[in-house]
Parts: sequence; structure tokens; C-alpha cells
Amino acid sequence: MKIGLRTIVCAFALGIGFTGCGLLDPDESSAPEVTLSVPSILDAGTTTPITGEVKASEEISSVIFTVVTAQNESVSESRIQVEGPTVKGVKSFKFKDNNLKIKISSNTPSGDYKIKVTVKADVENDTYFPFTVEGGSTEPEGTPVQTATITAGANSNPDHGSSIDLDQGVAWLSADARNNISKIDLCYAYSGVNKVEKIGTPAWAKASAFDYAKNWTNPPQTKFYKITMTAAEFDAVTTKEEIPEFSESKATEVSSNVANGDVFIVKTTESAIALICITEKVPGSTGSIKIKLAK
Repeated sequence: MKIGLRTIVCAFALGIGFTGCGLLDPDESSAPEVTLSVPSILDAGTTTPITGEVKASEEISSVIFTVVTAQNESVSESRIQVEGPTVKGVKSFKFKDNNLKIKISSNTPSGDYKIKVTVKADVENDTYFPFTVEGGSTEPEGTPVQTATITAGANSNPDHGSSIDLDQGVAWLSADARNNISKIDLCYAYSGVNKVEKIGTPAWAKASAFDYAKNWTNPPQTKFYKITMTAAEFDAVTTKEEIPEFSESKATEVSSNVANGDVFIVKTTESAIALICITEKVPGSTGSIKIKLAK
């Protein structure tokens, strides 16, 4: 537990009623008062005792502890939980001898949080005690990308399909591809003319008369292009907001040679913007590529 010289945050709330002329109204009750000694920094995966006191002018009916984020959003008890005794039927109560603890799971994201203490007596009052969790998990800010790994086969590969559906995260074999032409985003093939492996639009695959595509009707003309991004930079993309903006003006090619580490951006048949990275390539007409997808 790394408390050391860290600041101890001690906060309290007082509610005092005044009349219009500035004198205390004897018939108006004061709000409950709460003091807690909460370390300003708490480590993920630890349990820490907290001391303090709660007082009210009338008998307390309940004291409820919850945890919220700095933006006052609720935090699951599976991540952070405050365990304490039942306080009821008294006007004051001291938290000591480890009867009040805050438990922080190891998978709690690092960041700023607050203990919210709700005291109900003759009046109800909320008091907040801020703290920071360190050493926890990191959660990306934004919408997490959907990921998949797809293996696509070249024209004569007997085991893996050549018709890639990025929305479903699959490469269709020939029979399935014929029933899902409108869903196909890209096709993989070995060009015997130029002795190169290529990906291209379904329309390109039909025009090139590859066996699996030559009888297709109205195949999609998907927009895509290669971008300047390393495999490591691709792996660092964890949210949709980190995917580069798609440029229609750059999507002018119908096919592209592929090599390990190439990254492409694609507008799928369902209008999703996807990144794909070629992570493995087995050359030849019976070869294949392995694609990592983020969209």
C-alpha cells in the first residue's frame, strides 16, 4: 500500500439554516455532518481502512456509501466497494478499528473517483470525498473497435474462401459467396499474369474472370485504399475515433498488391469504416493472407 507522504483528504459538510435577518432558526434542523479520512491516492488491488465520524441533530436512520466517478457516474461494486457497519438509531457514530473499508479491485481503471456518503436523519444530505486510483487498468476513451482475424485464400486455395465480408468478419467459400454477393467487401486473388497477390473490389474480381467470381451478378464496387500506417500503429488503434477519416477522393483503385504489414482503409457494404492489416501472406495461387480487422 503506497500511502507514505500522500495527502490525506478530509472533508466535511455542514448545513446551517438562517432566518432572513441572519439569526439561526431554532425550528430548522442542521444537515448531518460527515468527516472521513480518505487517502488522496489508492492503489488498485488493495483494501484500505477509513476513519471518520457522522453526526446529526436527530437520530440517524441510515448511512449509505456509494462510489462515483469524477463526473458523478455510478461505479460498479465489483470494481470499488465501501464496506461499513449499519448506522441507525444514533445521533453520532465513529468509524474506527477497521469497521469501514474501501476495496478496489485490480481491474479498476486508473482515474479520479469519489466516495458518496448519503446520511438520512430528519434531513438527508450527500457528502463527497475524492480520491485517485493508480496502477489499475486502462480503458480507452471512445467507442471500442470491433476486431476479428480473417484468413482468406487465393483463387485455388481449397480450404479458405477468397470473398471477404468485413462486416461479418468472414471469408466466404465459393458456394456461400454466390449467396452473399451483395455483402462481399473485398476479394483476394493471385494474378498469374503479373505473378502477384492482390486484393480488390468484387467488381474487379468478376472483371478479372477469377473462377469464383466470373458468374456473379452486380457485385459491389467497394471503396478502399492503402494508407501510411505501420502494423504497430494499427495495433494501437483501440477506438473508432482513432480510425482515420475515410477519403472518397483517395479511393480510386479497384485492386492493390499486398505485402505483409500493409494497412488499408475500407468503406464496407454496410457503410462501416474499417482498417485491415495484412499480418501473414503465403504466396501463390493456393496461398493465403491473414487479415486483422478493426472497425
